[in-house]
Parts: sequence; C-alpha cells; structure tokens
Amino acid sequence: MPSRAPSHPSRISSEIAERPHRRPRVSSSSGVLAWARVCGLAPLATAALLYASSVRAETWDFATPRCEPGASASSKSPEDWLACRAPVVRILEAESPYNRIGSPALSEGSLFGVRASVDPSRPAVFAETRTDQIAGRDVVQLVYRVHFEKIPFRFSRYFFEAHRNPGLLFVLTVDRESGDLLFVSTVHTCGCYYAVVPTDAVADAWLPADWPEIQNLYGQRLPGRLQREALSNGLRITLESQSHRVTSIEPVSKSGEAPDRIVEVEVAPMRNLEQLPISGTSEESGRNGGSSTNVETGSFFYERGPLRGHVRGAWNIMEGLTAFGLLSLDPTVGMDKQFGDPEQTGTPFYTLLPFWLHQSSRLDQMDTLLRTLGFRLPRAEPDPVKAQMRPADPD
Repeated sequence: MPSRAPSHPSRISSEIAERPHRRPRVSSSSGVLAWARVCGLAPLATAALLYASSVRAETWDFATPRCEPGASASSKSPEDWLACRAPVVRILEAESPYNRIGSPALSEGSLFGVRASVDPSRPAVFAETRTDQIAGRDVVQLVYRVHFEKIPFRFSRYFFEAHRNPGLLFVLTVDRESGDLLFVSTVHTCGCYYAVVPTDAVADAWLPADWPEIQNLYGQRLPGRLQREALSNGLRITLESQSHRVTSIEPVSKSGEAPDRIVEVEVAPMRNLEQLPISGTSEESGRNGGSSTNVETGSFFYERGPLRGHVRGAWNIMEGLTAFGLLSLDPTVGMDKQFGDPEQTGTPFYTLLPFWLHQSSRLDQMDTLLRTLGFRLPRAEPDPVKAQMRPADPD
C-alpha cells in the first residue's frame, strides 16, 4: 500500500481557508424570500431578507487522506488506486446539515423493525473495486459511495425529489493494464441523473458522433472530456445545495478557489453498509468475572421482500406512484438502492427511466450501458488464450 500522511478519521479540520477575492454568498433562504414576495407577504419577505443577509454560505471540501505524490501512478494494485484516487467532493452551502456527507446509521424502530438514518456530523465514504470489460478491454471500477441526511422539500420544479437517506456514486473506470483513467461517472444512488465523462485516454473513434466539449445534462453543464495530465493533483466533484446534483467535474487546481473548510474522511469498505451496528440493541455478557457489550448489526438496505436491495426509509411516494413510476413500471423508482449484480443485491441498478431500457442501462454492465448511450465501442475479439482454456464441450 502507498504511504499516506497521518489522518484523523471523520474529523473536521480546524484550519479554515477563506475564499480569496470574492463576495460572500447568502444561503438558499433567498428562494423563500422570492416566494414570499410573490405571495404578497411583505413582512415575511423582509424578515427573510434580514435572516438571509446574516447567514454566509460556506463551501466545504470533503477529502480522503492524501497519498504520497505519484504513489497511485507507480502502483498496479486496484486497492492502491482505490485509496489514492478518491475524488474531492466540494459541498456548497455546507452550513446546512442536509448538504453534508454523513454516516449511515441504524436504530430500533419506534414500532417495529429497524430504522435507517444518516448522521451529518460523522462523514463517511464507502468504497470498493469491481472488475468489468469495455470493448474486450479489462477495466477496474473504483466505486465511491456517499450519503446525506435528506433532500429537503423545496419550492421548485424538483419538489418531488424530497426524501430521506439519499446518496451518490462516483465511479472511476481505470484500464487494468496501464492504470489510465478512462471514464468518470456520477449518478445518484437511485440510478438518477447519470453522467459519464471520458478522458483523453479514450479514442476519439469510441465517442458518440458529434460528442460535445460541454455536456448539457439535466440542467447542468459538465465537461465533455477530461485531460489526464490535468488530473495529476486529483479530481474534484462539486455538488449543488439541497438536491446534491453534480454541477462540476474538474481537476483539482492548486491555484483555484479555496474552500472555507476541509473535512478529512476515511475510506471504509463498501461491505460495512451491510454490517452497521443497531443503536439500542446492546446487551451485557460476562466471562471470568469480566463484561463486554454485544451490539446487533444490520444492513442499510432492506434484506428481503419487494424492497430488497433498496435503502431503508428512502421510498419516495411522489416519484414511485406518479408518471415516473408508470413510465418505468417500477413503483420504487427514485428510491436509493444497492449497486451491484442484481442476482446478489435483489434489484437492478438501471440508469435510464423507460422500462424497455432497464436491462441495457445497468451500471454494473458498463460496456452495454455505453453502447446504449451511443458510444461507438469496437466489438471485442475472442481471446485465443482464453478460448484454449475454455472447457471442452461434452460429447
């Protein structure tokens, strides 16, 4: 493993870097102000203005412990890549707890079962590697998962997205042989708002026809291509307030705008999400006069029934039982879910809404997904070595 600087798990750095040469922004309460004025509530509008002017919106960077320079490039180990290539996540208006990356937690339900929540005071990033093939090329998927307390209800055309325990996946697709970064993908853990950005390691012939320099996706402007050389200092992904939508995918720049605060986050194994301690279930046991505490564990995801593989408490009736659910033929559409092979998780992680595209837009089958999106990938040719190793057909 590459050497890393000493770290303090889930600790907010005490060093605050003030933004250079910029005007203070106000928080999203200005949206409430606008609605109050439209409705003719002048006193409320005035009060909201006074409150908004007193609140300075903060920008926080959530970053994993840094590796030594060049440690990732010199290593051929996917585990080293996973530890060293995690993107920096920039959060806008981080003074609001629901905008911060949190730690999933379980507790006993008030009536029955287990209740899931996300604690914004304890940031956590969960990660894993997965193997795949793109056009016959062996690749490694570096998968990073983060969760938030909620998407709050707000007066906008996206009001229907409000729900608890939402999350995001950041997937870095790396060539297994060379270690080159090929694609950067972002998607909400409901499978919504999927975006993919190729790097210059991807041949131009592989790109869809008329691939743009700037992608206009779901109201956001994202790059059409990333340069590997510019990513030597790392990758930064910026998230919008409240909706947690990705607004920027860019290289980390030493001369760029500094955040108000840096939050250092440890990378935890993805499997930990299936083994969370359940608060309130501890019991005392003694041996040889001593005592110990045993705490029950459970999964962040439902483990059986029609909701198997979905995040506990994340169902959104405003999406599942409306036109979105009808178009997808899925009453759980918009509900955050586990990523992986549906044979193991219980639910497919599709990224396109129409029901006839669910199978071809699965994120765990990157080759098929890219072809569905119009990428002109070459057909993989049979590997003669693997063909020789294939078991012979029985007589």
